[in-house]
Amino acid sequence: MIEIKQRDGRVLYTAEHAAAVRAAVVEAVKGGADLGGTDLVLLFATGAEDVAFSLPPGPWQVQLDASWARPPDAGNRPVVEGSWVVVAPGFAALERVRPIG
Repeated sequence: MIEIKQRDGRVLYTAEHAAAVRAAVVEAVKGGADLGGTDLVLLFATGAEDVAFSLPPGPWQVQLDASWARPPDAGNRPVVEGSWVVVAPGFAALERVRPIG
């Protein structure tokens, strides 16, 4: 088991805890949780199968996807609407595209 410890040796974060948090986030998003005015979503596929996530309405720019061999330049990152598939095991970070002005 991997443990992240504070300088004084107290356990701060364990891999087991991290897996539980990721699973809870996946279930909340897959279950259609209202994300309100959220501007950033983190999507996790912790099992053996890819997971298709429904996104809140509007355009979202994919800032990072663990399946990318090399992230595209900022101006070339995909902007998507509706859904995004996270390749398992992996994660993605998407940022809401807000109109300028």
